[in-house]
Parts: sequence; structure tokens; C-alpha cells
Amino acid sequence: MSEIAIQLERRSVQDLLEQVSVTRELFAILDPADDARVLAKVKELEGDRAVSLFDGYAAAKYVAIAPWLVGLDAERLGWLLETPPGVPWGIVVESGSELRVLRRQLQRSLTARFPDGKSAFFRFYDPRILTSLLSAASPPELATIYGEHVRSFMTIEGSAVTRWALRRSPS
Repeated sequence: MSEIAIQLERRSVQDLLEQVSVTRELFAILDPADDARVLAKVKELEGDRAVSLFDGYAAAKYVAIAPWLVGLDAERLGWLLETPPGVPWGIVVESGSELRVLRRQLQRSLTARFPDGKSAFFRFYDPRILTSLLSAASPPELATIYGEHVRSFMTIEGSAVTRWALRRSPS
């Protein structure tokens, strides 16, 4: 069995721009709930590099608040960096997997189950929630959140990037 822990790393936006220019391993989970410009952008990108995390009826009914997974390139990352400060547009995800594979895994985190058996929608991709979640999660919970396909989650505030990387080491 391996030990699981989070490695917290501070980076600059410039580091992120350099990474996105040489790899297709960065994605954003965009949240249009607080800013209509985000919805307009994901609708413009919809297709091979942008998909809703909701399926079927829920995707159609909740289009204005559904989270979207978007493959990042320099232009899309630049657009995100231009959003006004304080707008919780979402998070960045680092993964070596394809968009549709990563989507399936992330969909599993959209529901929180309570001890009484009830469940509720869970906005893990809101940067205000993600940072608390990753700080408080136990190793088994971290393994579930990251799954097989997420290397790290990142939040961006101004020119600062916080990278939450999962580390698995032999016990």
C-alpha cells in the first residue's frame, strides 16, 4: 500500500503559460454560475475541447450553471487570466488523459453522499471549496478525489498559482 499526501507548490502565471505552450495536459473546469461571460465562452468552445460535466437532461436543464471541462491552450488560458479578480471561474486540472476520459472521472466527484444515504450536488471545482476540501481530506478521500487521471489541481489568484499535486509513495 502506498502513502498518499498533497504537495503544495506556489507557481507564477508565467510558469503556467510556459507549461500550456508545450503540453496539452492542462484543462480548466469552468463554472458559469457567477459570470455569464464564462457560459458564452464555453458555448463558443463546445465540441472536441469543451464538454459539460453534466449529462443528458441535466446538461440541457442546467446549462447556465453546469461545470464545463475545457482543454487549455495559450489563448484559452490567456482569456481566463483576463477575468476580473474575485470571480470564481473555476480551477485548472493537470492530467495526461484525454478530455473524455478525464470527464468521466471528474463526474464522479459531482455528488457528495451523506451517512444517512442522501446525496447532494457538490461544487468541488469552485476554488473556494476545493482549497478547503484538499486541506481537510484524508488520504483515502484524496485518492478518490484525484482518481487515476488527475495529477494536480490548481487555483489562480491574480498572478499567483497554487498547485495541489498528489504524491503517492511506497509505505
